[in-house]
Amino acid sequence: MPDKKENFFSKYWNLLSNIAIGLIAVISGFAIPPKINAHILQDDINYEMMCKFVLAGILGLFLLLCNHFKAKKYTLKWAIASIVVLIVSLYIHGRYNSYYNSHTTLHEEAQTKVITGDHYLPVAVRAIDIYKSKHGGIEPAKKEIVSSLNYPEGIWSNNELGRVYGNIVILYMAQVILFSLFAFFVVQSIYCFTGKSMMV
Repeated sequence: MPDKKENFFSKYWNLLSNIAIGLIAVISGFAIPPKINAHILQDDINYEMMCKFVLAGILGLFLLLCNHFKAKKYTLKWAIASIVVLIVSLYIHGRYNSYYNSHTTLHEEAQTKVITGDHYLPVAVRAIDIYKSKHGGIEPAKKEIVSSLNYPEGIWSNNELGRVYGNIVILYMAQVILFSLFAFFVVQSIYCFTGKSMMV
């Protein structure tokens, strides 16, 4: 006899994929995927497609909960859950924007965004000290540093840049998934209120 969970996911996978695509299409208007080009970290990963796949799987698991907690008495709980998820979503969205803006800068010669770190290597420290001595103690902006030195060699370690890159990707995916779950929970609370379930 076929496994019930297997039947469930086979039956609803296309629906979940379409919901995920629709949600991400809306969210991508303000949750901008990372567009950076550190040549030591170049890849061809499509983070939007990755989010769609992960989100469809997460929504599938939540559909099981929605089917179980679909009575009208659960309306308030779903509404509270949606508010909590919205608050967390907005916080993560703010963290993503702040982290992305503080850890990327424009490489003027390449005319592309590159990743930046927090801890300069000795070669960069010496160059910054020379700059400060010539400009009254003013530290150069990261944009000037990456454009004047051989980015990324000698400025930040590859390990640090890799860590920063990973954090940017994680924050991006987290905000997309959380905003999508917020929309999902709102819809479920409306269905509960009207006495209907998302599982028809």
